[in-house]
Amino acid sequence: MYQPSEGAHMAGMFIGNRFLIRPDIVAAKGHFERTRDFVDSKNPLELIIECKEDPFDNWKSEIESQILPYQETFKPNNFIIASLEPIPDARKGILQSRGMKVVDSLKPNSDTIRTLYSTVRELSSNFLSPKSRTQDKSDA
Repeated sequence: MYQPSEGAHMAGMFIGNRFLIRPDIVAAKGHFERTRDFVDSKNPLELIIECKEDPFDNWKSEIESQILPYQETFKPNNFIIASLEPIPDARKGILQSRGMKVVDSLKPNSDTIRTLYSTVRELSSNFLSPKSRTQDKSDA
């Protein structure tokens, strides 16, 4: 998906909050020109990866204002929170209890990078199976 501008997430900063625009990374079956297209299709997304680069305290309020609304609006089959910085275990547990996978402390050449890679690979194998690829080609 495409972000309308670099400052799109900051659009609400002058009124005290950010608002839902679109997830960072989306995997979906079909062809969609805009975020609204896959929302209107009512088909669940296969995967959302929401990326966080700031320390947890800087974005913890986004769990309620952004992450949970993404889950409710887009209804993905799989959801991953990928954070460069550590996420407190209690908060990880809350996210995991809502069906999200959490991979934090992502640093170059770390085991967590391999964990993220294997998690995405495992989840995508469910929707990129040879059967689903054949079905997608027949739909085209």
